[in-house]
Amino acid sequence: MIRNLILNIGLYTIIAMLSGTAIASDPVLNKMPHPEPVDGIENVWRMDSNLLSGGDPVGEKGLQLLRSKGVKSIISVDGSTPPVEVAKRLGLRYVHIPIGYDGIQADSQSLITQAFAQLPKPIYIHCHHGRHRGPAAASIMARFGLGWTPEQASKFMKMAGTSADYPGLYESVKQFEPFTFKDVAAIKTPLPESVDVPAMVDLMVQVDARFDNLKAWSVITLQAKGKSKKPFSKIDPVQEAVQLRELVRESARLPECRDQPASFRESMSHLESDLSTWIETIKAEGLSESLTDQTKTKLSAILKSSANRCVSCHRTFRDRPNQMKR
Repeated sequence: MIRNLILNIGLYTIIAMLSGTAIASDPVLNKMPHPEPVDGIENVWRMDSNLLSGGDPVGEKGLQLLRSKGVKSIISVDGSTPPVEVAKRLGLRYVHIPIGYDGIQADSQSLITQAFAQLPKPIYIHCHHGRHRGPAAASIMARFGLGWTPEQASKFMKMAGTSADYPGLYESVKQFEPFTFKDVAAIKTPLPESVDVPAMVDLMVQVDARFDNLKAWSVITLQAKGKSKKPFSKIDPVQEAVQLRELVRESARLPECRDQPASFRESMSHLESDLSTWIETIKAEGLSESLTDQTKTKLSAILKSSANRCVSCHRTFRDRPNQMKR
């Protein structure tokens, strides 16, 4: 344990020398990471005095909250375009390193380690919900800069909620071979503030957001028994479903989708059908403030069916290394 402590202190000193940034060492370097709730930001974890992981800060308010925590740099591994200009106005540095659910490629691993060595600290690294890609990327950082073992990294990912359905993420972190600080110091390529992502990735980011809204509406509305007089959520379940159906239709026209096996296209077609049924069911009752239990049951079944289709499709095509054609 003393040896590990000395090694970790050495790592901090070297990183500070390379980055030109003063790094305050954590008083208990071997302390396990722990949740650090931030209002409005999902699944925030404190991994170290200089590294946090979590969900999308969602706009200026979220960025201000992170700044109040002392965060100086933010790294997004999500596909959506980060609010770079807003961050600059608040004195924050944003870096964009989008990764997939099937694993973290070597070039992304290099950028992630470069970011840890060169960015002002503390650093906040995030994906959309802060449960899968974000913790995996943060674990790469921790293995490089904090001296974590593969076992420590895997344990943290499980604590943060990274699903076993994404074996590529776990495998990338496990197989990661930490770069030397000399190699990282030699990298002169500027870290990207924003990266253009493929059309398919951008659409799926939007699909996830719309689907999250439908699930949020269902928690407020469908899980309530009997006729409730309380006002509905501000989320319009018909409009969300209509927009989601359009995204599904649009994605089906993309080359990335057309090149997939017939089973993939069939799954997307069934999802579109589910959404049409959802829309018709709600419209039939005029979206009154008191859906019957029978209608609630039907809508819950449709949502569950759609969610299962998404999970099955993800497992088959998105989350396994080399399954999804690029």
